Amino acid sequence: MLKEACQFYQAALVPDEKGFLITSPSTSPENSFVTDRGEVSWVCAGTAIERQIIWDLFDNTIAAAKVLNIDDDFRKILADQQARIRPPEIGKGGQLMEWGKDWDLNAKGTVLHHRHLSHLFALCPGHQISPLGTPALAAAAKRSLELRGDEGISTFSSSWKMRCWARLLDGDHASKILRQQLHYDTSEGIQYNVGGGTYPNLFDSNPPFVIDGNFGAVVGMTELLLQSQMTWTDPTSPNEDRYILHLLPALPTSWPEGRITGLRARGGFEVDLAWSAGRLERATIRRVAGDGVCKVRYGEKVVDLKLASGESCALNSALERI
Repeated sequence: MLKEACQFYQAALVPDEKGFLITSPSTSPENSFVTDRGEVSWVCAGTAIERQIIWDLFDNTIAAAKVLNIDDDFRKILADQQARIRPPEIGKGGQLMEWGKDWDLNAKGTVLHHRHLSHLFALCPGHQISPLGTPALAAAAKRSLELRGDEGISTFSSSWKMRCWARLLDGDHASKILRQQLHYDTSEGIQYNVGGGTYPNLFDSNPPFVIDGNFGAVVGMTELLLQSQMTWTDPTSPNEDRYILHLLPALPTSWPEGRITGLRARGGFEVDLAWSAGRLERATIRRVAGDGVCKVRYGEKVVDLKLASGESCALNSALERI
């Protein structure tokens, strides 16, 4: 299924004036733009989200082909085309560009502060942008978030913003948005433009209700405590999935102490965490099935970890076994 999706986009991608691959025509869901000549439109050539999603699709398909040890020739072609997709771009305002040209700052009002963060797909839920891997692009994504603003009529948007700030390792900003999302809402009806929050039964108030807000908020909270979307290459097993387990990557100062158990990390690991005075006290990492290798990161410290199926180990704040 991944391969056939890639084949569709291989046929759909076209070169731009610089030879980069883009989609055209192209949109950024539910948002519009204003050109330098004052024209308002919704369709252009090469929006950021479409390029980012296709890059992510190609990346996942290449990884799957490696793990399955199949389609070597197709994988090489795909890797070449992935490298030719127009990369994320930084605009005149220091922002991550949403459109095919630098039009973001031409917008006003609700368009500038649009509830969707489509052009930040590469930051979240994707992994093309990260503070540790691509700091300049991460700074541009941060600027885009600042331009969008924290307020939002849609709590699905709030949960997305919270996750983006978590991916930028800013737990305090993420927790601020979480508090807004937990705003106690007793309203009735479907006037979604009057605000949002959380109903007494803990359902997401869009209003009337969007499950994205509930699911997204939970993911956002967990990504303040554990992230595992970043990968690394093991030269001894270059075709295997290898993930970095980042412990307490964006712990808010308002959560100085606590514990959580049973967090699942990519690569087949389960993690328990305990922290006090804003610092890690103990992390227990279990291998769920099959032998597994990962890197564990806390702060600036990174260690390699190899566990057999069902094996677990406990680490202290220096990531030493205890």
